[in-house]
Amino acid sequence: MTNQVIQCPTCSTEVSELAVSCPKCGRPFMTTTSSATTYSGTEKNKIVAGILALFLGGFGIHYFYLGEAKKGGLMLGATIISILLCLVGIGLFFLAIIGIYNLILAIMYLVMNDQQFNEKFNRG
Repeated sequence: MTNQVIQCPTCSTEVSELAVSCPKCGRPFMTTTSSATTYSGTEKNKIVAGILALFLGGFGIHYFYLGEAKKGGLMLGATIISILLCLVGIGLFFLAIIGIYNLILAIMYLVMNDQQFNEKFNRG
């Protein structure tokens, strides 16, 4: 197997294809080993995302973990508003909707295959 030279997509520095990141700008590279694809940098784990969605989904923690802060903020805001609406009696309905939504998300994260999850959340 020969070691080929590639260019960093960010700064155009020539780098070995086996490099994990660019020595000049530090950009992490996606590397393939054997038949599996691995992603360098901060990898997100689908099991962690699923557990966070299941137990802390109402607070949007799973969205923050996956790097989707806007969605996390919206989920947190919706939960706070629903809790406040409990004072007038209709908040429990909205909390139930949020809970069901997060249960579905947790199941989706857990049954998603690794390649789909990595393509969506572990972009290089």
